[in-house]
Amino acid sequence: MSAQIRRLLMAALLVAGLVGLTPAAGADHEVTQYSFECREISPGTVAVSPSGVVHIRGVAVAGRNVSDDPRFQGDFVRRFNVDIHPDGSGVAWGSFNSQSDSFDGAFVGRFRVTFDATSFSGRFIGEGRRAFAGLVSEGVVGPAFDPPVAPCRTVMGVSLVTGVVSEGALP
Repeated sequence: MSAQIRRLLMAALLVAGLVGLTPAAGADHEVTQYSFECREISPGTVAVSPSGVVHIRGVAVAGRNVSDDPRFQGDFVRRFNVDIHPDGSGVAWGSFNSQSDSFDGAFVGRFRVTFDATSFSGRFIGEGRRAFAGLVSEGVVGPAFDPPVAPCRTVMGVSLVTGVVSEGALP
């Protein structure tokens, strides 16, 4: 894989890691969390279209969430795809599974992030499973400034996650 594509992939990994919680209808609990991407499970496959768009498919990363809410403290896996245009803009989309250390529960959902050379934005929605059944989290992208000490040796990306968790069903 060329150095340029590897740099674009690492940027996409960082952007895909920058998802957070935001208020949802019927919100009942505020949460602060940092998500640290610690290791690549799969680099995915890379193809470049004749128009110069880099298509990355099947990326998977694992990491650790550090939170003031024990429901969100634990390990996660994100699986995603990325399209990067020649001007540096693009989109990443995929799924996540965040397990709790303190409870037999998880949040499972999907996300979509758009980005360009200078900014990014995106949303995700997650549904509580097992002990968290009936809870929903909705989120937006947010950069992490002054994160705590990383819970892993290598950090590929870190994001600040703030917002709320609410009761309800996925829209």
